[in-house]
Amino acid sequence: MEKKLFTIAMILLISLGMLTILQVGIVKADTNVNLPDAELLNQFNEGWGPATVTVTDEPGLGVRFAYTLLTSSGTAKCDGYELSALAGGTGLHNADFTGYTHYRMLFKNVGTTSLTVNLFMNTGFTSGYPDPLDTYWECAWTDIPAGKSKIVTLDFLDATVSNAGDDPVNTQYPDGTPGVAIWRLTEVTKIGFQVLQSSGDGTGTLVVSGIDATTWLKIDASTVKRGYGDIDSFFDVFVEIDTVTDFFGFDIKVTWDAALLTLDNGTYETYLQTIWNDPDHTTDYAVTAPPTDFATPGMCRLVATSFYTSFTGSAQLLKLHFKVKDPLTNSVKQTPISFDLSIDKLSDKSSNSIEHACADGRYIMWGKKPTLSTKDTAGTSTSRTCKVYHEEFNVKLIVSDAADVTDFTFELRYNKDHLTYVSVEWNAWSSGSITDDPVNGKITGSTGPGTAQSGTATLLTIKFQSKVQRMWKNIGSSWINDVNSAIYIQTVDLTYPGPQPKLNYTRNNPQDPAQINVGSDFGYTFSPIKGDLDNNGKVEIDDLSAVALKYDTYNSQYNLVGTDDFIDIFDLVVVASNFWYEYSIPPP
Repeated sequence: MEKKLFTIAMILLISLGMLTILQVGIVKADTNVNLPDAELLNQFNEGWGPATVTVTDEPGLGVRFAYTLLTSSGTAKCDGYELSALAGGTGLHNADFTGYTHYRMLFKNVGTTSLTVNLFMNTGFTSGYPDPLDTYWECAWTDIPAGKSKIVTLDFLDATVSNAGDDPVNTQYPDGTPGVAIWRLTEVTKIGFQVLQSSGDGTGTLVVSGIDATTWLKIDASTVKRGYGDIDSFFDVFVEIDTVTDFFGFDIKVTWDAALLTLDNGTYETYLQTIWNDPDHTTDYAVTAPPTDFATPGMCRLVATSFYTSFTGSAQLLKLHFKVKDPLTNSVKQTPISFDLSIDKLSDKSSNSIEHACADGRYIMWGKKPTLSTKDTAGTSTSRTCKVYHEEFNVKLIVSDAADVTDFTFELRYNKDHLTYVSVEWNAWSSGSITDDPVNGKITGSTGPGTAQSGTATLLTIKFQSKVQRMWKNIGSSWINDVNSAIYIQTVDLTYPGPQPKLNYTRNNPQDPAQINVGSDFGYTFSPIKGDLDNNGKVEIDDLSAVALKYDTYNSQYNLVGTDDFIDIFDLVVVASNFWYEYSIPPP
């Protein structure tokens, strides 16, 4: 006989038209760094930050960290080089963590004020290399209200990196770049956590432990990543219960950033019918409304209870089907906790609260990549042909598809034998600093923070001067009249309002994360005028005289036609045939 959902006043049956039925899945374990109490108690002897920390053992599982003088700056406790074997590493200096995929710890806030926590690691030995290596990795900060327990995870394939510049082998990411896979996991030199307090009296207490047999409520995907091309696409997020006993009812609320995601629908019926199935009854569970709510933007809430059977084990409770929205940014748009289990009440059959921890989820959305291009004064061409010695022209650095770019740094390269830097005009921002290196053909510069630029904007205009001197000749394949080179972007960083990180580009870097699109090089050509021997833009008596003075002699410089280097009537005709020509130099 088909099961039916029991309905009474204040009990809501969510329309089956909104819901998609999926099979219940079992939560899968992964390979975690799980620090034991002895490691936390006896080896976490290093750290930094403003707070004073007192560390004591707890009865049973966990170590107590009591804080005073906490501020909004992080206070760290960690095991440093050389790591204790208790941390779980192997090999040289106990530093090899390649057998793990995550570093995951349980934090229980037993104080009276909210605290914010993250996990961190350092990789790279500081000896044995030409320069010390020391790269810092952390997860997103997690808020832990008083009385709550949360599981915090550092995903080794999805960390936020700082100090990457210390490592010459790997990509040089700007500080604060998220979504980076940790490198040098055979060289872990620190492992620990940080605590801060955004507001409060500066005190707080956490009981910290590894993940043992704790019941935990979690978002199944610790991190969901989407890009600009995924706008209007869909993905699913599951709320799961892990290692629970005598589970009979719950009140769960999940919140997210409504500016980034729209909830298309929610599914719970198949999951609840499965975990609370009773073959002797036609109705297994009830869902109450209010407060059950799948309509309010940025949140959903589900309150449900079994009628007969409690559940023991691990299972999915709820599926949320999201639609991706445009984040209206070039950078990564994220919140510290993108999927926050803001209400997490679990009950057994005797109406007792089930002690548990929560593992929130994170959502990262990359916006549309900005594009940098080098263009002429009109902003339409990516090349300039010069015909006159010391002819000047402008190259504009233009950004398009920008979203609140506040400043930038750059390095341009040019051929030092062909061009000379003349000047700069700051367009989007009224000032900046610039340095020309004429020996190496390199221009570096930066701006200070200014008015945010969006859409298409000219960031600056650089004036160059042509320094090539060359005669037009027809003397065979050994001589090419046109001289070509390129002006190109070597590196660039774009800055955005915090907390969004900088975006960067490095030319010809195979490990570059390609956070910025860069257009084609700006092409420079010097194409001499036939008969204009001094490259002044005119074919005149001085040019004809220069050839005539060498008449009936051998001279490779003034040999304009033929391969014998003999100056004769044919060389004079090269000039005479274009006599009185005058080149009109286009605007810079």
